[in-house]
Amino acid sequence: DYVDALTYAIYSTVLGMPIDQITVTNGNGSQNPRITIASHPAEGEKSSAAKAVEDIQKVFDRLGTYVGLLEDDMAKIVDFVLNNVIGQTARSYSFKNLYYNEIVDAIVRYCATLTTIASDSNGSGTTNLGGAFMASEVADFPYTTFFTTPDEDPFKYTEGAFEYQSMVFMPLVHLDAATGQLVADEIKITDLWFDLKYDADMDGDENFRENVFLPIEITVRWKKADGEPIKTLSQTVLVPDGPMNEGEDGHIAMFEFDVSESEGGFGEAVTIGMFDEPQSLKTTQSNRVVTLTGMTDARSYYKALKEKGNYNAYGVLDENKIKGSYLEVAFNVSKVPGDITTNYAFYCAISNFLDEQQEDLEAEGFV
Repeated sequence: DYVDALTYAIYSTVLGMPIDQITVTNGNGSQNPRITIASHPAEGEKSSAAKAVEDIQKVFDRLGTYVGLLEDDMAKIVDFVLNNVIGQTARSYSFKNLYYNEIVDAIVRYCATLTTIASDSNGSGTTNLGGAFMASEVADFPYTTFFTTPDEDPFKYTEGAFEYQSMVFMPLVHLDAATGQLVADEIKITDLWFDLKYDADMDGDENFRENVFLPIEITVRWKKADGEPIKTLSQTVLVPDGPMNEGEDGHIAMFEFDVSESEGGFGEAVTIGMFDEPQSLKTTQSNRVVTLTGMTDARSYYKALKEKGNYNAYGVLDENKIKGSYLEVAFNVSKVPGDITTNYAFYCAISNFLDEQQEDLEAEGFV
């Protein structure tokens, strides 16, 4: 029961959910202590603690966004052990320096190295519990299939609503006749716009609820060169439930990179070249999806970001694992801890993508 109670508390911590009251009733003589966790009554031969683990694992299956523990999770587990396992009474013996804080922190971090949660099938490495990875998929949208269409449905080719986390732009490559190598022309992006739509109940545009919105923080992440810190621009969009309303607030996100920082830009165009795509992330024409699992090193090229106060984590490229420059856009959706009913999927497509060459052609009347 003690193991189950701690397991329940750890799952709740990772999900950002409150931990129900845990009560310990000491046994008499040869009887073991009994643990009762509020809102999780014993069921048949299952104790209250065992039932609590079963219940919270079902919630995690629905809401968990990553496998393993992040730094914030381990810090909260340390706090739980200090306050609820050891307790304030034992910690208040100030005349004895028992180093509870330091010892518990060391134990939690050490234990996080003991459990392997991923092992590459090619034998290239393992990941332990303290090296969390995203539970997600990487999908390839070739050519312009992630752009809006002039058809009635601007999201026709993006294939539906998803819980997008991030996207990276990969310039088209061609074979260099002189070297026989694949290369990509350098492009300088000045403007990037997105169209967005939200169908809260997944019941079509005809049915929608007033004053229901999906808040999405959209962040442009530009790796300008190796060794340089990521440059970012962010804005939050409240996407209303209902049909697409092109150009209106809540349905569009616009970034203009070459304006000054005070105007919301980088002060220069975003320059990127060929994206150095890891082999394990490459897709094929017949299978455009790579699943991040513990059995392939594809997971290692992403890292989990978790904003303070938000249990939800989202994945972005690990800039230390990708060579050269790239442009990435991340989507952070604020989720309610323990909410298994809200739909967090949304529609997204690129509505405007301008580079300096296009702007020059427009100025000369060629486009």
